[in-house]
Amino acid sequence: MLGFGLRQASAQEHTPQQVPPYREDHVDQIQKWYEEFTNPEHEPDIQQRRLAGLAQMRQMDNRPAMKAASSAAWVSAGSSTSGGNVSGRPTCIAFGPSETEPPTFQTIYLGETFGGLWKSIDNGKNWVSLSDSWQILSVGGIAVDPNDPNVLYAGTGVAQGGITPSDQNGIGIYKSTDGGLNWQLLLDSNKKNPVGTLTNGMAVNPGNSNFVYQACNTGVFLSTNAGATWTHTLAMGGFTSLVLNPLNPAILYAAGNGQMDKSYDSGQTWTTLTGFPPGNLMILAMSLADTGYVYVSSGYNGGAVLSRSTNGGKTWTAMTTASNSSLSNYLGQQGWYANAIAVDPANVNNVAVGGLDIFTSTNGGKTLTKKTTWTDTPGSSDYTHADIHGLAYNGETLYTYTDGGIFHSESKGQSWEQDMNKNLGTFLFVGGDAAPDFSFLEAGAQDNGTNLIHPSDAIYSSTLGGDGGPVNISQTDGQTVYGFFINSQGGQTLLRSIDAGNSFSPQNLLQNSNLNKQNDQWPSFYYEYDVSETDPNTVAVCGGTRLYLTTNGGDDNFPQVTGSGSPSGIVLTGNPRTVAIAKNNPGYLFVGGTNTMYYSVDQGQTWSKTTTALGASPTSITTDLNDETHVYMTVGGTGSKHFFISTDTGHTWKAPTTKLPSLNFRRVAVDQTGQIFIGNDYGVLRSVDNGVTWYQVADGFPQVLITSMHVRSHYLVATTYGRGMWYVDLNLLPQIQSGVSAPAASNSSNAASIAAIYPNPVSAGQAHSTIQFTVQVGTHATLSVYDVLGREEKVLMNEWATQGQHELALDLAGLPAGQHYIVLTADGASVSKPLTIE
Repeated sequence: MLGFGLRQASAQEHTPQQVPPYREDHVDQIQKWYEEFTNPEHEPDIQQRRLAGLAQMRQMDNRPAMKAASSAAWVSAGSSTSGGNVSGRPTCIAFGPSETEPPTFQTIYLGETFGGLWKSIDNGKNWVSLSDSWQILSVGGIAVDPNDPNVLYAGTGVAQGGITPSDQNGIGIYKSTDGGLNWQLLLDSNKKNPVGTLTNGMAVNPGNSNFVYQACNTGVFLSTNAGATWTHTLAMGGFTSLVLNPLNPAILYAAGNGQMDKSYDSGQTWTTLTGFPPGNLMILAMSLADTGYVYVSSGYNGGAVLSRSTNGGKTWTAMTTASNSSLSNYLGQQGWYANAIAVDPANVNNVAVGGLDIFTSTNGGKTLTKKTTWTDTPGSSDYTHADIHGLAYNGETLYTYTDGGIFHSESKGQSWEQDMNKNLGTFLFVGGDAAPDFSFLEAGAQDNGTNLIHPSDAIYSSTLGGDGGPVNISQTDGQTVYGFFINSQGGQTLLRSIDAGNSFSPQNLLQNSNLNKQNDQWPSFYYEYDVSETDPNTVAVCGGTRLYLTTNGGDDNFPQVTGSGSPSGIVLTGNPRTVAIAKNNPGYLFVGGTNTMYYSVDQGQTWSKTTTALGASPTSITTDLNDETHVYMTVGGTGSKHFFISTDTGHTWKAPTTKLPSLNFRRVAVDQTGQIFIGNDYGVLRSVDNGVTWYQVADGFPQVLITSMHVRSHYLVATTYGRGMWYVDLNLLPQIQSGVSAPAASNSSNAASIAAIYPNPVSAGQAHSTIQFTVQVGTHATLSVYDVLGREEKVLMNEWATQGQHELALDLAGLPAGQHYIVLTADGASVSKPLTIE
């Protein structure tokens, strides 16, 4: 792909259930929610602290998790919705040659906003994640070396609307030399591109593969030695698009933030161009038919202009004006962050552009014809999801990536297919839940509404549109479900279902409440709220400055229980950040404010404040399932204390002496046995000794942000922001006593089991680890290392193994850094465990 750009946006999926119209301009509000959620203490160096915390988490003793049975590994609940036609939000695309013999489909690489890098070798029918072991899953640009397609570059960091920094800042550029199987973080790219860089495009010079380019929010970086070192060759402005002339690779263009520059010497020096209509988000495109033709789509708040140069940027003509265009504002209402353009490689006049929908032109943009309708039914030939973030030709096939996944056209944009989304598990779920008998799960996804799935299914069904928010399911009747989305006025909408989440009443339970922007100055795009597990009609909601509570399912319009005019009259110190209703007693309420916590034992009539100095703001609270006085809480920030326990209803708190990694912990859950689970920036940890020692839960979980977590039946359910919804069977986890690893547990094979691999991850310099495994009968056994595509890399053992337990030192020398799998085969059965080499 020659032109790259990244826009994180906030469109919504159309669904059969019609509720008030959805709105498309929430990006600033979503960004505010994300920053508050991921950095509640507003730490200026949060990304550095996250990386340090991740390093600590990786050094934790993971043998208890490794000893879990294979069937106890985390399971992805589903991958897509709407018949498999809609998935999460990609940010960039690149193509490679076919990897099959005879050649069939070309390889596709797809970068995601918060879901990592994915690869397909069968035209999007199946995808494999390449980046589960990366330190960051935000990919803003991909480049394939045209001279060696096994060499790939992936730039990290995602921009929120072109060049505006987000809290998910980049850490540099990853490089692979084996087609994406294994990756190395280019350290100099991180040094030259300080933490905070947002990648908006990457390219490799086809005339000299040593020349690699990155366009980002601070300019353009160049490496002349295949990524080993980098130079900031263009340090002006923030660039949202980069185009390299494939017929004369000494020529490059970079544009963004009202500026455009051209290089005549392979990106070493740059000349500023003039004469084009500027825009905040500028996307470039070029046709192979005549590389003197350069297009720029300049998007800004409320409008857009499509311009063309026929002489390499010397002069420009605005193609879309009130007098000569069939649609002057072709990007809709959000041109400053949803903007895409592509030109037919065989015809310079065949242009496709998109913002909310896709338009095509056969006369260079003088007239535009609308070809997609984002409000149509997913699966229709004119459907692509709203918020078009990229258009790219690969041969004669035109691809687009949007807030709802990847779509392609074999007719140069005249009709579209959605069949590439089925196996992409990349939803940005904000919060979800499961029925008490685990018969169904339901979650709200940013950009993609509310979605329901049964454990036996692979694809979600869409039940509500809008920007989907947290879902809560009654644990009393299993039928009452509360769903959340944003309505056409930009206001929060809470709906109720009485048929297990299949349909929702159209009445907004919050519409007549003081719980709105004007009266309560709400700070969050998604409200934090809780539903009683013993009374489905009792719901507590955090507003901007007050707490609201209903005991009749919202029929009373959510009276306020804190703040001036409430029965208690209490005004919270700081804004409410999180709320919990005691699991076994709806009269007990807990609310976390700024650096403090309040509790009520009479359903909000009176309140008490904790006497313990917490040092940070509560981020989640829960109680023991049978004792409302036993309370658990996480607090924000990456300081020394993350987790607190109270045994007196929250009056006083104790932070157990522990070695939790320095991460932001946002969610806490407890099961019937007293196991505690806390979710953080990169996954979930568990403790069986009241928070003193902590372990990873089980294998198979990507390193991704946790947004909600519940124990339902004997399952732990977690939603993630970028990798969908997951669950694990707690009955199959190994027992741990006082921080001592349990004996090996059986796994799905009766013939053999892998108990542990440690250390894991392994540093590339160390190249050694140890495996503990068991065979049930004396048999010939093999241990091999495989890559993420299932190809054998190295045989570690091939010999007779006696019945019983074994321990073997593993020689991992020669294996590249990245994700691998150790596979034990014995007596006709195979079991596997993941291994990461750093």
